Amino acid sequence: MLPNQRWFPTNRTARAAWFGNFAEQFANIAVSLGFTQADIDGVAADNMVVQFAASSMTSAKAYTKALQSFHLLITQGEIGKTTPQFPTAPNFTPPPMVDAGIWERLERLRRRIKAAPAFTNETAAVLGLIPVQERRFSERDTVPKMKVSALETSYKFKVSVTRHRADGFQVQISRNGSDVWENAAFGTASPLIVEVVPANQGQPEQILVRAQLYKANKPVGVFSDGNYVTVVP
Repeated sequence: MLPNQRWFPTNRTARAAWFGNFAEQFANIAVSLGFTQADIDGVAADNMVVQFAASSMTSAKAYTKALQSFHLLITQGEIGKTTPQFPTAPNFTPPPMVDAGIWERLERLRRRIKAAPAFTNETAAVLGLIPVQERRFSERDTVPKMKVSALETSYKFKVSVTRHRADGFQVQISRNGSDVWENAAFGTASPLIVEVVPANQGQPEQILVRAQLYKANKPVGVFSDGNYVTVVP
């Protein structure tokens, strides 16, 4: 089952971000609502699996695109121009598994929370349980759509981002399968040409790209899914 989408996000990335916040906030206020440490631990365990599943699917999707890019470059690339790098496969290390039914457990927990004597509207707001149309900042669930394509120009790629009503977007890159992200460019118009400082001058490099929307100089929503692109000398 899925929780009511009036208050629960509708896509995988936003759901993971929502659940991460819910687990953190629930741990802070659970005891005051009459819940036990076992309840807190159960939510934390579910959250670990939710975050792992979401990030793994994003990595797998990005890796599939990287394989397609590699195949295109290795088969149709110009002879003598570059030696494509085979993409590095993601390394998955799952957390301890939980029983199926995370969303059903969440819905049952929501009902218990709302029935708690100490429950207030402020509690609902902190936990993200207020229907979307009643939220003051519904932009936090905004996930930008992004397309990335390689350019023949030295160490540059093109990124297109659907900005919705945002003022701009931040582009970040990750190298060599690292969990470390670095800011690559900020755009106020799409598409945007991004130049990368190469890790090894003269060698092609495969990077993972993601974007987040900004409004009034502040980030809104969550990051887009990551896309791999290979930049060439």
